[in-house]
Amino acid sequence: MLPKFHFLHGLLISLILFPLFKGHILIFLAATVLIDFDHYLIYAVKKKDLSLENAYIFLKKLEEKQKNPGFKGRYTFFLCVFHTFEFLLILSIFAFFNKFLFFIFLGFIFHLSLDIISTKWEFKNKYFFYYLKTLFLAYHLLSRDKETFGKIKVKL
Repeated sequence: MLPKFHFLHGLLISLILFPLFKGHILIFLAATVLIDFDHYLIYAVKKKDLSLENAYIFLKKLEEKQKNPGFKGRYTFFLCVFHTFEFLLILSIFAFFNKFLFFIFLGFIFHLSLDIISTKWEFKNKYFFYYLKTLFLAYHLLSRDKETFGKIKVKL
C-alpha cells in the first residue's frame, strides 16, 4: 500500500480518536507512515542511492509490476525490520512504560493491519500466507544464507 493511502487511513482514524487523545494522536498519525522508512533504507543500501524520490519511484514500479495479473516473474519480499512481529513485540514492551512509544506502537500496528488487509484483498490467496511468514524476522534468519539474507523471491 502506498504511503498516501496509509496517511489517509491514519488521518481518518486520527480525526475520530482526536477527542480522546488530543495531540498524542499526531504521534499515531506520523507512525502510520514513518514505519515505511525501512523500505527506503533497503533501497538506499541496495542501490547506493539516498534519493527519497528515486526510492519511491523504484518501489512503486516494483509493486505495480508484481500486481499485474499477467505477472509471471518472482515476487520479491524484502526484510523490512519495522514490519516484523519481533520488532513490534519489543516495541510493545517499551510502549507499556512510555506514552510516546505507545502511540508509535499503535500507529505501527495500524499500518501493518492495513498492509495485511490490502495484501489479502489484492492478491487473494495467491501468496498471502507466504507474505504472512515474511513478517517474522525469525523466518528470514532461518531460511536465508548470507548472500540472499533479507530478500526472498517466490515463483508462483
